[in-house]
Amino acid sequence: MKISAKFTFFAGIVFALFAFTYALVGGFSTDAGASATELADARGYIFFWAFLGCFGVLMAVLSWLIIKGKLGGEHDD
Repeated sequence: MKISAKFTFFAGIVFALFAFTYALVGGFSTDAGASATELADARGYIFFWAFLGCFGVLMAVLSWLIIKGKLGGEHDD
């Protein structure tokens, strides 16, 4: 199965937006009066989804570089 670079670019952007939004919602929904354990768990949740968002951004950037011809393949310059 082949996935085009354009599809990967847009899918990476959509995935990054979803993941960063999920991290923000998790961050804003933490209770200020929560225990230290609950706050540590929430922080881990936020960092996990932020990491996934960074992965989506990385996939979009790499796909963009492939589309522009700056990464992968041989070129006649």
